[in-house]
Amino acid sequence: MQNTLVYDLFEYTVNKSGTSDFKAPAFEGFKIIAGPSTSVNRRWVNGKSSFSLSYIFFLQPTAQGNVTIPPASIKYKDKTVNTNALELTITEGVATKDPVNKTDQATKDNIFLVAHISNTQPFLGESIYVEYRLYFSNKIEFSDAQFGENPKYEGFWNQDINISSYDRKTGKYKGTNYNYYVLKKAVLIPQKTGKLIVEPLSMDILVGMPTGKYDFFGYEYMNTSREHFSSGNRYVSVKPLPAEGKPAGFSGAVGNYNLNVSANKNTINTSEATRIDVEVTGIGNMKLFNIPKLSIPSNLEVYPPERKESLSTTVRGLKGKITDTYNVVAPYNGKYIIPQVKFSYFNPKDEKYHTVSSNEIVVNVEGESQPLTTTEQVPKQQLVQSAENFRYIKTNTSLNPIPNGDFYGSNWFYGLLTFPFLAIPLFILAGNKRKKRKADVQGNKLREANRLSKKYLSEAKQQLGHKEAFY
Repeated sequence: MQNTLVYDLFEYTVNKSGTSDFKAPAFEGFKIIAGPSTSVNRRWVNGKSSFSLSYIFFLQPTAQGNVTIPPASIKYKDKTVNTNALELTITEGVATKDPVNKTDQATKDNIFLVAHISNTQPFLGESIYVEYRLYFSNKIEFSDAQFGENPKYEGFWNQDINISSYDRKTGKYKGTNYNYYVLKKAVLIPQKTGKLIVEPLSMDILVGMPTGKYDFFGYEYMNTSREHFSSGNRYVSVKPLPAEGKPAGFSGAVGNYNLNVSANKNTINTSEATRIDVEVTGIGNMKLFNIPKLSIPSNLEVYPPERKESLSTTVRGLKGKITDTYNVVAPYNGKYIIPQVKFSYFNPKDEKYHTVSSNEIVVNVEGESQPLTTTEQVPKQQLVQSAENFRYIKTNTSLNPIPNGDFYGSNWFYGLLTFPFLAIPLFILAGNKRKKRKADVQGNKLREANRLSKKYLSEAKQQLGHKEAFY
């Protein structure tokens, strides 16, 4: 009989060797805090090796009284072998917090999972990144890492950064040198202000801790157990963008950007197309703001722009360019000005708004004017010089009403409506005549004989010049 306290934590261990199919007991009256974890011991004595495998549970009693933990069982040589039942007396104790990820203190000091965040106080739309590192000391061994669910970054636009290889690195954490692996990296762009949670990365690892004992060949025995690790919740306080100095055309771009507007042809013939590109390049929260639109003179035909993106994910955000391509056709000759385009963004480094502008583009259209075929509406812009665009409007018209060709109420309508009623007596007369003719047996024989005689006389007439064939 052993004594323990309510809410107190104790370790329940089952050791076995040389077999498998372990079956744990039912821990009624206990809360399983952790487990089962495993521990392996290897020994070499007098030239013979042996090993033992331990299953470890951390349990917490939930009520006072006498409690019995039933036997655990294993199969050995087709037989079931049971452990002894364990009797406990649970006495009153003081409630404590549930321990989380309970491991030996030595293990905690030698391996742990940490989430590093590049900036915990970003502006709304500012790109930050999180990097999950597994730190470990030189004396520890680990293997068989199993990851839990991926973190959910609620309130963030997020994208993972590809890790091409898991290289072992060295660095300091809280003033102590450790080895570490970078397990996961992701770019986070906050989409709302306030306090946001960066969820933890969790994993289970088979950890080997040195025992200080050595075998015959000088190899140290290791206690191996499966442990659970978590980076824990991290918090980010997102600041709103300043209202002071915000440009009227600001669409949410945060980062560092450039704007370029160019045409592949500045001189074209009528009905010929020129391609105009509106290109934004830089790094930041690209894809999360609007590209400025091109204003086209109303006398030019313009088609919806084609979007092209060439972006890569870095720790500083999305880097690359986004291009809108407009195809513009000129049906009239003349000289057209496409106004400059403006683009505004917020740079979190200097905490200021910036506006960049393109140069205006002049398109010269040569040749004879063609009729405008498109009905697309575009913003009205300045036309510097063009041909005659509008013809006079006729003031007098000569219009005739279109004849009404409705079928309902026409002669055809009434004729088709009455025809079935007029045709019924005709069908009745034809049916009666057919019945009478079939009933006249003698008349039918005479008609058949008459038909055959006509047939034979016709054939004889054709053979009048051939005596044998005639007779």
